[in-house]
Amino acid sequence: MDLWYITVLVITTLTPSQGWMQYTQGFKDEVSCITYLEKPGIKKIIEKDLKHQTSKILIELGEYDCMQRSEVIEKNTKLGHGEKEV
Repeated sequence: MDLWYITVLVITTLTPSQGWMQYTQGFKDEVSCITYLEKPGIKKIIEKDLKHQTSKILIELGEYDCMQRSEVIEKNTKLGHGEKEV
C-alpha cells in the first residue's frame, strides 16, 4: 500500500536549495491527508517540527501538499537531487 504524506517545499542552504520534504505520519489516501492538513493548527505543528529537524540548513518553508513518496522522489529528481529519497 502506497501511503500519502504531508509534504512541504523547503528552501535550504544546501545545493540544490529547493526540495520537497515529507512529514513522518502517513495516510491511507489523499483525502485523509488533506483533511488532516487542513485542521486548525496542523501547519504550525509541522512547521515547528521541520524547523527543529533542519534548523541549521532551513531558510524558508513554502507550499504544503499531500504526496506519495514516489511523487516526491520524481519532483526532487527534477530539482536536481538525484534519484534517491531525500
